[in-house]
Amino acid sequence: GDVSRTLIRLEGFAESVAERTKDLIALLAAYGAPETLDAEATRTLWRAVGDLEALGASDHAAVWKVSVKPSDGPAIAAAARAAFASRVLYDWGGGLVWIATETGGFDAGAAVIRDAIAPLGGHATLVKASDAVRLATDVFQPLAPPLMDLTRKLKARFDPAGILNPGRMYAGV
Repeated sequence: GDVSRTLIRLEGFAESVAERTKDLIALLAAYGAPETLDAEATRTLWRAVGDLEALGASDHAAVWKVSVKPSDGPAIAAAARAAFASRVLYDWGGGLVWIATETGGFDAGAAVIRDAIAPLGGHATLVKASDAVRLATDVFQPLAPPLMDLTRKLKARFDPAGILNPGRMYAGV
């Protein structure tokens, strides 16, 4: 649904998990009663997170995978939300941000997202989009010129005829 949740997964030996769960419940008591899940509900929940079902994006949405420092995740999400309607899922403590949008223009928000991460470092990858968006947008984070030059040289060395997946990762490579 549209309810925000913070999910914490504890793993390890049963006694250790039980002790850490008890400690977390006590620490979080001021914020409301936390919900704990049994093993099957836990597997179902984390499968939904891993399959991006938890993002709640429609089948037509473009989906971005953005990797930044965890402290920068909210800034990236805020930039996207300020520019276009989007749904956001934070993973890995905010260092991995999944952004889904059905708006954002011909590039599905690439310019906005990549401009937001430029001063922060990190990268954005378009993991799902229509064919039209994929043709108009670099799927992978554009490389810095020296790294792109190295990539071109490596590709030319291993594929001098340029027949192996031309343009698959980067235009002109």
